[in-house]
Amino acid sequence: MDGHVEIAQRVADQIAGAIANAQLHSELRAEARLRKSLAQMGRILSSESNPETMYDLLATEVRNLAPADLIVISVVDKESGTLTVKQFSGDMDVSLRPIGVPTPLKNSVTQMIMDPGRGVTLSLEDADEHSDAHEDLARTFESGGRTLLAAPLQSQGSIFGGLYLISTKQQAYSQHDLELVENVSFHISGAIANLELFAKGQKAEAEQRRLARENAIMAEIGRVINLSLEIDEVYERFAELTKSAIHFDRITVTLIDDKNHLGMNSYTSGVRASEWDQDPVWSLVGTQFERLLRDREPIAHGAESIEDFINEFPALEPTIDIGLRSMVAAPLISRNRVIGGLTVRSGR
Repeated sequence: MDGHVEIAQRVADQIAGAIANAQLHSELRAEARLRKSLAQMGRILSSESNPETMYDLLATEVRNLAPADLIVISVVDKESGTLTVKQFSGDMDVSLRPIGVPTPLKNSVTQMIMDPGRGVTLSLEDADEHSDAHEDLARTFESGGRTLLAAPLQSQGSIFGGLYLISTKQQAYSQHDLELVENVSFHISGAIANLELFAKGQKAEAEQRRLARENAIMAEIGRVINLSLEIDEVYERFAELTKSAIHFDRITVTLIDDKNHLGMNSYTSGVRASEWDQDPVWSLVGTQFERLLRDREPIAHGAESIEDFINEFPALEPTIDIGLRSMVAAPLISRNRVIGGLTVRSGR
């Protein structure tokens, strides 16, 4: 037995150096691959002006380092308590949060990693153990995901988002994978934070331009509408100006006789609606004007809710048949009394 021990030790001594060299070589190759990928990500972040393309290229580089069936990148708006998914990349058909649409941060995987400030790997079969983010995890599991790796995006000491890898394999990610992805998230966080700030700045500038244009239109409408006491003489110019601010296929200015519950169109332009264009006076029952009288607030109905629209305003159902699928209506208020309404309709 002692002889066997001696031989085993000699064999171990003989191969130890080679194995150590092989391990070192493997580590050096992995480190070189990481450096190469980080350099490529740096080039993507500095040269790609299209955010969608940039996020897609980043996801491809991350996948080269750590296998994933789905990669998700999200950012957080702490003021509004929302998160926005910026990128889904992969082959999994996951009905998670929509891209580009702010959704509640509460009960999300992002919130789960914000408090400890570090990445995690999770077995999605144990989603019930993570009740704070149960909904996101349960949806991912139902879509075939079995392991999730999440790493925070941090800038100036604050977490503003997350980088997520999802695999359909069980126990797909090791501690080494987590450390590697955390390293990646650390390197790309600053550029993503700057991109988000730039996007917010552009949005704010666009909003300022929109408001300035809108204010100029409102001032011109005010000037035009007061040009003549014969208001019929200025309606056409008024309609032109209004259309430059709000797209419509039909616009009406309606006067209301609230005592008799009747309405009369003072001005109409655009698509004709025989129910109201032929009759000089008509009942307010089942129209938007009942609600304008009651609530004294604007109404907006989109084309995506036709059934709700008809249920609330049954008298307007014939207008749906001629293609007027959406509506915005505002009360005309004078001396604290609703005297009528402005209605714009569109096929959009």
